[in-house]
Order: sequence, then structure tokens, then C-alpha cells
Amino acid sequence: MVVHSAHRFVGLAMRTRTSFPGDHDRASRRIKQGPGRTPIIRPVLRTVRIFSFRLLVELIKLSLSVEAEAYIGRLAQQKLPYNLNRLEDVNWSQEDRMWMKELFVPRAPRERFQAVLLKKDVKEVDKVLALCIDIHAYDELFWAFYTTITPIQRMDVDLTKKWIERHPPLVYCLLKTQPPTEDRFVSPYLADLELTIIQNIVKSANQAGIASLVALEKIAASVARISMDEYLHLLLLASLSVRSSELVQEVLLVLHECRADVISRSPMMEYAHKHALGITFDRAEEAADECPCNDQGRPRKPKGRGPAPATVRLVSVPDEPTQVIAHVRIDEPTAVRIHSHVRLQAVSDPEKGWVGVKPVVDAVVILARKGEMKMELQYPLPPEYAQMQWRMYNAGSVGKPAVSSSRE
Repeated sequence: MVVHSAHRFVGLAMRTRTSFPGDHDRASRRIKQGPGRTPIIRPVLRTVRIFSFRLLVELIKLSLSVEAEAYIGRLAQQKLPYNLNRLEDVNWSQEDRMWMKELFVPRAPRERFQAVLLKKDVKEVDKVLALCIDIHAYDELFWAFYTTITPIQRMDVDLTKKWIERHPPLVYCLLKTQPPTEDRFVSPYLADLELTIIQNIVKSANQAGIASLVALEKIAASVARISMDEYLHLLLLASLSVRSSELVQEVLLVLHECRADVISRSPMMEYAHKHALGITFDRAEEAADECPCNDQGRPRKPKGRGPAPATVRLVSVPDEPTQVIAHVRIDEPTAVRIHSHVRLQAVSDPEKGWVGVKPVVDAVVILARKGEMKMELQYPLPPEYAQMQWRMYNAGSVGKPAVSSSRE
């Protein structure tokens, strides 16, 4: 109906404008006075056609009600499903996994599992560890890790450090195998891993709870032996990674008490330790105020203070396993800036598989641009993190944004 009406309108316009009586009379005086016979050009018909075509296009647009743009609300985003990596989905036809099938299908008991791995080279066990952490087989992960450090002559320092950093609770398996000495040092066999052990006890405090305090007290002399620079980084790590407000205070106090011998050496050391403890206490209190968490370290729902947590996707950074890039909507308000301390919590549970609690990971923003933020992780992410959506909670700041801000 609209098209036919438009055609009738064009035809009517053409019929009414193809002839104009008195056009010669309306010609300008300069044309009339020109030499010879000057033809009068009438481009009226062409002009009417262009004008009518534009009207036709506008009528069609109005009749179809085509929207040129749409507004996407902040809460209109759908939760993207993801699947947990499971044992049932493992491709056993790969050459480096064919021999592993007998350990998992059906699942072998601990004694048989470890007996097979003790006959394998440590590099082969490394592949088993990678499979275990990929499919969340944490029992088998601990069993396999045990075979890399027992007997102690079999232990490879670099491999042990790698897996403790990928899964911090493995540090307790190491301490059980090689207990601390009576004078509260780590075992002499673990001297090269002393700082790594202390750091990962702190990182695993959210899962281990009070056991982390006991572990730190058992190696108090080793905590006192590390350098001042390493100790300051350790305090900051505790304030950034331990989320329970009560537990983080206890961890900071235990670390401070472990340094009693160092503090007593000089007034300068006493001054440095006192103010370092005060600064990290303030940092932990700020994080608890901005993003309060329960005793299990899970963020509570915000009580209307500031913008709601943004929903982001995470992308890995090449050659930087402890860094990720978060893609953020540029039109979504957020208080997160460079040097911000953030807490990332999974939005939803997996469609397949089961997890006890939604994973939560702390991070610090080290680079901020429009639509993306690069972060330094304080704890490893689950293997499916790139498929998941994450809520990004603001937990305060660790520095001044004006130092190296690169917002564009």
C-alpha cells in the first residue's frame, strides 16, 4: 500500500510540474536581454523525480519501522554457559596420553597409581600432573606430585616450583614429605625453595584457613631469614590475596612475629617493620571495606555503594602465565583504574560437571586502556577461565593512578 501510494504521489507530482505556464515571463531580465535567441533550460522534471524518490525512500522507512540503533542495558547481558573439563572428555588417542589411560579408566587406587609413576621419568610425570589439573582430578594430582619429590633425590627444583605455583596447596604435600627442622627452618633439602614455600602458604590461606598460620609458625626461622625486600613483598601479597578480614590480620601478625629476631637488631629495623605492618593493615582494611568477604573468602553482595561490579571476559597474555587481559564495556561505569586491586568471581556454575564453590581470584590492574585492562594475578585461574564470565569487584587501590596511567 505504501509503495503504490508513493508511485501515485510521484506521478501526480510529475503531471503537475511538467508544464509551467508563464515560465518565459518569469525568466530573468539578463536572459531576456542576451544576444540572439537564448533557449530556456527547464530541469524541473529531473528535480521533481529526485525529490519524489527521496520521499518514497522515507515512506518505506517509516512503514517498515526499521531501527537504526539499539540500546543494550547493563543487566541485559546473558550468562554464557561453559563446560567443566571432565575425565569423560579426554582424548586418549594422543600419543603422550595413551599409557595414562590405565591410571584413570577405571581410576586406579593410590598405591597402584604411584607405583606406575615411580617407574616413569619425572618429565612423564609432569604430563600426568598437567592432565590432572586440567580435569580437576585433585586426588591424583597430589598422588602424582608426591612421586616427584619422593625419594628426595628424585626431586627437580624447577619442576617442583612450577607445580607449587600452579596449585599452591601442593606446598603442604612438600612440607609433609620433608618436615621443618626443630629450630623452625625448612628442611635443608628444600633450601632452594624456601621463599616459594612461604609465598604459597600465604596464597593458599583462603583454602587452608588456620592451617596456614600453623605452617608459618613451623618455619618462623625461615621467614626471619628472607631479605627485607622479600618480606615487604610477602606482606603485600598477604594483604592482596587473603580475603577474610580476620584471617588476613592473623596472617600479617604471624609474619610480623616471625621477624622478632630481626626487629630487635636495631631501631631502624624496628621502625621499618612497624610501619610496613601498619601500611599493609591499612591496605587489608581498605580491601575489606570496598569488597567485603565472608569467612570463606567469597565476596558479599554490594550494598548499593558505587557502581555494580562489571562483567568481563578474560584473555591470556602470551608468555606471561600470571597475567590476563579483561575486556570491559566502555559504556559501563566502573571504579576500577590502573593500580586497582580487584577480585574476580565466576558468574555462573558450569553446565556439565560440579564445583563446590565459584572460584574467586585476586588481581592488580597494571595497565588500563579503553575497553581492556591488563592484570597481574595473585592466584592461578582455573583451566576454563577463558570460557567463563567474571564479576570484577573493586577492592581499593595499591598506588596512585597518575604514575603510569595510560587510559585512552
